[in-house]
Amino acid sequence: MLSGTLLVPRLPTSAISGWRKRCRGLKKGQERRTEKDRLRLIDEAANLIKDRYTLRSLVLSVFSPAHDGAAVTLSNVFFHLARHPRVWSKLRSEIMKDASQPITYELLNSYTYLKNVFRESKSLVPTPLLIALLFQDVVLPCGGGTDGSAPLYCRKGDLIGAGYRTMMRDPDFWGPGAEQFMPERWETVRPGWEYLPFGGGPRQCVGMRLVFTECAFTTVKTMRAFERLENRDEEFEWKEQMRMTWQNKNGTLVGLVND
Repeated sequence: MLSGTLLVPRLPTSAISGWRKRCRGLKKGQERRTEKDRLRLIDEAANLIKDRYTLRSLVLSVFSPAHDGAAVTLSNVFFHLARHPRVWSKLRSEIMKDASQPITYELLNSYTYLKNVFRESKSLVPTPLLIALLFQDVVLPCGGGTDGSAPLYCRKGDLIGAGYRTMMRDPDFWGPGAEQFMPERWETVRPGWEYLPFGGGPRQCVGMRLVFTECAFTTVKTMRAFERLENRDEEFEWKEQMRMTWQNKNGTLVGLVND
């Protein structure tokens, strides 16, 4: 089973320069069109990286979040929508206003309530755990003492874990309904480091926009085609299971219905 974070070794300089050269070619319109010469991430990585451990870590860090992350995110969103028909109806009303328009990236970004639904789902079902291995001694500015406000000394070789669930369900910030599915909270709340489903800073997940676009496109296509969403799972409550992110143990058992 995969944990929430994969520690990827630093890529060799030759690999990085090779990728940059290929990216420059793509930007200039020098795409390779034939099947034989098509640009494939796994083939390019294997040509540039000979260390098997580095190659395996790179493949896992790219393919698992890009595929598992989007699939589980979409499954979790429909899990909540099936149990909150009011949210489904409100979201479908927003989407059906533009039902005659082609689905573009700009159109998906214009759906405010759709983005709030995804934000809320990622808040309730965050990444399991962020784990970092320290390569040198470090003093964190807080986290020590009885109340967590004092500096914290960490030694080389220590594993540092960040519990996203605690952060994104903290009632001191999110309010007494932090455990409930309420997309409307995003109309007023403006989180900073309290909300990190894709990490933050310079190492924020590069696939964040890809995951949202894939999930938003699928959701819009589904809502245009079906009027109602029904829960078909005998277990109504969330039963947690961990993959790259948390998911429901039973998956998402729903019915898509047209009256």
